[in-house]
Amino acid sequence: MGAKLSWALNGGDWRAVDFKTEVRGQQNIAADGKPDLRFIAWVKARTVKLTGRAHTVKFKMHGTQDNHGGLHSFVLTSDGFIPNGLMKPGPQKPAAPDGWFPLLADEDTFSPEQVIGMSALIESPAEKHGAVIAKGADLVFADAPEKPVKFWGCGANLEQDKYCREQQVRRIRYLKKFGNNAVRQHPLFDEISRDGQIDPKRLDAYDRWFAELKKAGL
Repeated sequence: MGAKLSWALNGGDWRAVDFKTEVRGQQNIAADGKPDLRFIAWVKARTVKLTGRAHTVKFKMHGTQDNHGGLHSFVLTSDGFIPNGLMKPGPQKPAAPDGWFPLLADEDTFSPEQVIGMSALIESPAEKHGAVIAKGADLVFADAPEKPVKFWGCGANLEQDKYCREQQVRRIRYLKKFGNNAVRQHPLFDEISRDGQIDPKRLDAYDRWFAELKKAGL
């Protein structure tokens, strides 16, 4: 809402924090609930390489509306920490066998030892067995008409204004892991256009998304 946050490492150049992508847990903290300037969220600043010495990090608020804002906390982590409210990163205190415990959904490592993954069931790339055709009450592939095929899918748009390319690829891996072999794109025109006209750069981004989906078997 006009406030900007920048940071500098070891006296280096100021780097702006992007408040548009990788925003997690955004909340309106206004007591009256009005959507004015009182929002708080976790945002990712940048990946940095640190050596085994002391380092200094500085932050500054600036912008177009009286340069105001607030910084509650920041985290330096070497693992796939996913912000979850006030929960701190790292191992949590073990819960009793019959007790409640918080579910901390960190970045998926896609470990081959996972017991809930279904990626192995998804053949890739898509169209490996030709076109899908109807055969009575079933769907079959053109080169395997004797074997019915099932599709399990969900809505999964590119949302290129929300996710960076790395996040988009991870999202495809996540969908495949849980057995999705089809996705619904809606509305497509909104994904590839600006002001009612097809935008070449947005169309290129969608082509990359489509290619990644196909490569994964979706």
